[in-house]
Formats: sequence, C-alpha cells, structure tokens
Amino acid sequence: MANGRVLIYSATAGYRHDSIPTAIAALKATGPSVNLDFDATEDKSLFTIDNLSQYDAILFLSTTGEDRRRVG
Repeated sequence: MANGRVLIYSATAGYRHDSIPTAIAALKATGPSVNLDFDATEDKSLFTIDNLSQYDAILFLSTTGEDRRRVG
C-alpha cells in the first residue's frame, strides 16, 4: 500500500514562527512510521487543482497574514 501524501504549507506574511523549519523536519522524519510522505512549500502558486490532486491532505503550518481566499 502506498503512503499518503501531505502538503505542508508554511508561508507567512506577518509574524514568522522560528519553529517552522523544526516542525517540517519533525513531520518528514516521523512520516514513514505513520505511512505518510510530506512535501513542504511556501509557494501558493502550487495551489492548483492539478497539483493538489496528488495529495491526500494539506497541512497549514503556522501560517500568518496569508489570504487563502479564492481570487477571481
């Protein structure tokens, strides 16, 4: 059985948590033990139907000041 795939989104436009890199590393390290593969990005242009369709979940990690409403 293939592992689940999770996209970690951690972009900030306000306060930036110092723990973000540590949290990403911890999730990636723990992933195999819970059958998950994690990809991390701060690139909101990746939020397309084609790209997101390859993921089972999206994890918003300590995002601040980001407007995630649909535009257009």
